Amino acid sequence: MISDNEHLKYKLENTLKKPVEIQNSMPLFLDIINSEIIFDNNYIDFKTIIHILESNKNKKITFKILPQASDFIIGSNSSNDRGEVILVSDLK
Repeated sequence: MISDNEHLKYKLENTLKKPVEIQNSMPLFLDIINSEIIFDNNYIDFKTIIHILESNKNKKITFKILPQASDFIIGSNSSNDRGEVILVSDLK
């Protein structure tokens, strides 16, 4: 997750039932594969998020976004699938 919010990390781990690692910054070109990146739009702006998505679209990475002042994340695991909304309980 690209964020500095430890509370969000804890809530996402409980919601997703898997470990979440916080990164305070991210290179524009990722060297990781088979991973999921969650962008905290309270921490990183949409222009930067879109640039990172476009720069890494042919890699085996999935992306989700937590919009500003929201209690859900949105995204899809495939460009061919419909996106999903995942509620993050008690986020605020």
